[in-house]
Amino acid sequence: MIAMSKQTRIAEDAARDAGLNPAQLRYLGVKRAADVVTALIALFVLAVPMLLVAAIIYFTMGGPVVFRQERVTRGGRLFHLSKFRSMHDVDIARGMVSDAQRLTRLGTILRATSIDELPSLFNILRGDMSFIGPRPLTSDYLERFSDEQMRRHRVCAGLTGLAQTNGRNRLGWDDRFELDQTYVESLGPRIDLAILARTFLTLFDRRGITDGESVSMSDFPGPLRSRRLRFFTFDDLGRWHSEDMQSVPVCSGRFRSAGEAFAVVTIATGAASGSAQEALMKESMDLLINHVRARGCDWLAIAEDSLPPTVGDHLGELGFGSVLIKHAVTEPPHPSISTSARQRPTVAAQCPESLETRHLVAYIGLSS
Repeated sequence: MIAMSKQTRIAEDAARDAGLNPAQLRYLGVKRAADVVTALIALFVLAVPMLLVAAIIYFTMGGPVVFRQERVTRGGRLFHLSKFRSMHDVDIARGMVSDAQRLTRLGTILRATSIDELPSLFNILRGDMSFIGPRPLTSDYLERFSDEQMRRHRVCAGLTGLAQTNGRNRLGWDDRFELDQTYVESLGPRIDLAILARTFLTLFDRRGITDGESVSMSDFPGPLRSRRLRFFTFDDLGRWHSEDMQSVPVCSGRFRSAGEAFAVVTIATGAASGSAQEALMKESMDLLINHVRARGCDWLAIAEDSLPPTVGDHLGELGFGSVLIKHAVTEPPHPSISTSARQRPTVAAQCPESLETRHLVAYIGLSS
């Protein structure tokens, strides 16, 4: 529901052509014509090599030879991105579970040379993508975008972009999105030509193909920083806090693991009050959740004494529900507990001993 709401907002934003000036709107028309002509020429020239690659994939991995995945493009429109397949299917019996285990030698070569991207030429021809623009991300991430990050959908997704020519997957997610926003704001022939020139150089530079930790792009946890406040993440003792740009405290607390993939966070609010402060508290909650998700936690419990009602409602909108602590064990609440924003039942839940008798706000399925 949240993802659909954000998708609707993106579509409305694009329908108004918000943020694009008349010259940029005219340029989009010229750019689309150039994309169609260039894609047709590329498909004609590369038809035989693409068929050869498809045949090799078929005889080494079997079918299908093309991998398709739902992605998001301009206006929040969903489409299926096409790429040459580079991995085996998940096969637990053969020990092929992680991306690293499933990636083939041929797939490594296809990715390193960007040959796996060639079927995306059909996406460009259909109007799903452009040659240059922000890289299309999966629809699963829609609910995690901030309002600023959603601006990347004011233009078509691209085969290459500003982030791809400035570090690729070595960049953190927030840095990539800032470059995407810079591209949208600077949209025009000058920046497209510069990206095109740098793309050819990037093809011969193997750096940034992965993030250095895995063979695929790391999962997007949501924004980890904000332009309106400073969020200081967990220190060695698990302490965290946020403050506004005038260094006025907003929220603080402690983080600690409580079993595999389960985290508990305590929260204390600052002394300041008012609607502006409550808005910063909401944003602090969003950043806190994203930082916890980035640590690989699937469950999150927030223990609090007195959050403002509007902040509590915000957590309810995100999927939290109020739960009363009655037991002291290190297991997360059972998934059957209702976390509806409209139904916040008081139930017997389980949590770490140090939080006994306190109130818990439990979020089920943080990684979804």
